[in-house]
Amino acid sequence: AEYMGGHADITAGVIAVSDPALAERLGFLTNAEGVALSPFDSWLLLRSLRTLPLRVERACAGALRVAAYLAAAPEVKRLYFAGPVPAPDDAAAERLDAWTMADAAWKLHASQARGSVSVLSFETGDAALSLALAESTRIFKITVSFGSLCSLIELPCALSHASVPAAERTLAPDLVRLSIGIEDPVDLIADLQQAFRAARARLASSE
Repeated sequence: AEYMGGHADITAGVIAVSDPALAERLGFLTNAEGVALSPFDSWLLLRSLRTLPLRVERACAGALRVAAYLAAAPEVKRLYFAGPVPAPDDAAAERLDAWTMADAAWKLHASQARGSVSVLSFETGDAALSLALAESTRIFKITVSFGSLCSLIELPCALSHASVPAAERTLAPDLVRLSIGIEDPVDLIADLQQAFRAARARLASSE
């Protein structure tokens, strides 16, 4: 329900089933266990649903701009984005060896949805650089959530997937995930640029 809420102030969700008997059973349990939304939470959700199309459209447009920047950033070794962003040049296309996958992901996404996406991820090739980057952003907030009107950043292996044993993870330790919000993409790109500079300076000073 991250996108439905969009303001990081409610926890909600939908259970959809095709079996009427199962639906009745779930309805009983929801009522009996008291897990249904409170009146105030319901009001917050209704409030947020009114702006859902605007928020998603704005976030997806911003994500396209941020993805285009990351595709040209020398610090980015692999980019994962199910959106129609071409590699800026042949050199970048060779460096970003995930573009084939991204193109396939975009085709799959486009076959079942309108517009692009607002969540993307990338690898820097250096877990220390990725961590320093996340800690150096000023607009992006470090959190494991997504779908908020605020832009968010996280390192899955250090946060959301930290409890998974390293040997069982399928994610690279340097993977950075971004959830783009409704801020001006020019400001978001500037924030990433200064964060990359700060991260490189921090690593250089520690050598």
